[in-house]
Amino acid sequence: MNEVNGIPSVKRVVLTASIATIYGDAVEILSKPGGAFSEKDWNTTSSLTHQPYPYSKTVAEREAWKINSMQTRWDLVTIHPGFVLGPSLTSRVDSTSIDMMRSFFNGKFKMGVPDLCLGIVDVRDVAMTEVIAGFTPSAHGRYLVVSSSMTALEMADILKEDYSRVFPVPSKNLPDFIVYLAGPFMGMPWKYLRRNLGTRISFDNTRARKELGFEFRPATQTILDHAKQVAQTLSK
Repeated sequence: MNEVNGIPSVKRVVLTASIATIYGDAVEILSKPGGAFSEKDWNTTSSLTHQPYPYSKTVAEREAWKINSMQTRWDLVTIHPGFVLGPSLTSRVDSTSIDMMRSFFNGKFKMGVPDLCLGIVDVRDVAMTEVIAGFTPSAHGRYLVVSSSMTALEMADILKEDYSRVFPVPSKNLPDFIVYLAGPFMGMPWKYLRRNLGTRISFDNTRARKELGFEFRPATQTILDHAKQVAQTLSK
C-alpha cells in the first residue's frame, strides 16, 4: 500500500478485504440490531490465538485505512467478499472453496456436514464489484459483498437433485457431539465450534446494491455452476 504513494497517477485503490474483517464468530450476530452484519461492523474478537486468519485480515485492512488517512491524493475502497464459490478459470483444486465443493462429492461428508453457516458470493460477482468500485466516482468506504447465507446442509440440498445418484452428497447434519470430537483434528478448535456451530448468520448487502448499482447472482445458481465444473473433473 505504501508503494501507491510513489505513483502519482493512482487516484483510487480498491482493496479486496473479507467478511473476516467484519466479524470473527457467528455468535456475534446475536447482538446486532436487525440481526445482520454490515459494513459498519469490525472484527474485534479474533486474535493470534483465536481465529488468527481473520485477525490477520483485520490488521491488514486497518493498516490500509491508516495509510490512506495520511494523504489526500488517492482514496481507498474496500470490498468484503463472503465465502467465494463459482466456476474457476484454472484446474487447481487446492483452494478452500473448491475443496469444500469436492468434499460434497468425494465422500468426505457422506456421514453428514457440520451445522455451520456461510455467507456466499459468486467469484464473478466479486470481480465485477471490484471493477465497478474502481470506476464509480462516488464509491467510497467499505462494501459488503455477499449474495445470501446458507448452511452447509442447505448447500448439499441444492446439489442432491442433480448429483445424489452419482456422488455421496450428504443429506443430514452431523450430531454436534461428533463435530466436537472430530473438530480439533479438522482444524476446528472447541472455542471456534462453541462460537459458530448451530448459529445462523446474515448480511446486509444494501450498500453494494444501491451505491454500486449491482445485483448479485442467486447463491443457488453459484453453487450449481460451481458443482457442474467440479463434478466434471471428478468424473474423468
